[in-house]
Amino acid sequence: MNLPKNKRSQKGQILIIFLLVLVVGVAIVLSVASRSLTDIRTTTTSDESNRAYFAAEAGVESALKKISGTTGGEKNFSLDFTGVNQTTVNVAARPLKSAQDTLYASPSEVAKDDVFQLSLLDDFNNLKAPGAAAPNDYYNDGNPDTLTVFWGASGVVGTALEISLVYRDSAGTYGITKWGLDPSARANFCFDNAVITTGPLPLEPAGNLGIGLVYQYKATINVGNGNYGAGGFAAGTPCGDSNLSNIRQTVLLRVRPLYNTSSQPIGVKPASGRALPNQGFEVESTGSTLSGVTRKLRVIQPFPALPAIFDYVLFNGSSQPLTK
Repeated sequence: MNLPKNKRSQKGQILIIFLLVLVVGVAIVLSVASRSLTDIRTTTTSDESNRAYFAAEAGVESALKKISGTTGGEKNFSLDFTGVNQTTVNVAARPLKSAQDTLYASPSEVAKDDVFQLSLLDDFNNLKAPGAAAPNDYYNDGNPDTLTVFWGASGVVGTALEISLVYRDSAGTYGITKWGLDPSARANFCFDNAVITTGPLPLEPAGNLGIGLVYQYKATINVGNGNYGAGGFAAGTPCGDSNLSNIRQTVLLRVRPLYNTSSQPIGVKPASGRALPNQGFEVESTGSTLSGVTRKLRVIQPFPALPAIFDYVLFNGSSQPLTK
């Protein structure tokens, strides 16, 4: 029997097929190995990222405990968790104070009938004795002072404001006066639109947020011991309070949005050349792993504020019970 003879051109085909199979096999092995290494690297990075984040959270919690009940001064410290999860934390807690001529914005938008509160005291936890206002209280010099209130998101029209100023006179007696600002002039009593500037307004940098905001409205009001005269709201005069000539210390400003269906931003800007007092703390916590993975958290902690419902509370300071 005669077998077919291999032709010269067929020599080496088995070697080529073997090499092809070898190359394909090596490519598959390398692909699987590469994917496995990528998965391991991703898992390791994700784990370290989580550990750094949790360490930063622990730093924030520790800072909030340290600043509780305090009102000023920068507090910097470190935490070492290398014995727990191989992380370290650097924390900086700084007073939440805007620079001169800079607007202070509500850290979050304010809902209808909720309140944005602004401290006008140098030391939020320490009211001075009557007639002894602190040098860095917003009002302390016996001269008229102003505040410009910004409100409403750009293009959102119709939001009104109720502004309440808590103050103390030279005898130490507390008082409260109010402004009503309504761009739509819907109410006849103590709501006015004469002092309101309608926008959208130019971009207004917000020092505490580190961004610029565009508001729909602004109005300037008088605070402090000023000559309000008979100019009405054209001079930013408050509503129905004749005892303002004896103001010695401004305490709080509370701003409540009205008629709005959605939450709105609110900001307050001091008079030219002035700065607002400290409003709380800004906490910045950076967690790091030993391999260099870092995560940073920034938390704004304003001073405590009474809930909005307390604006409707009737306080009886005498020893006699209230009667109908």
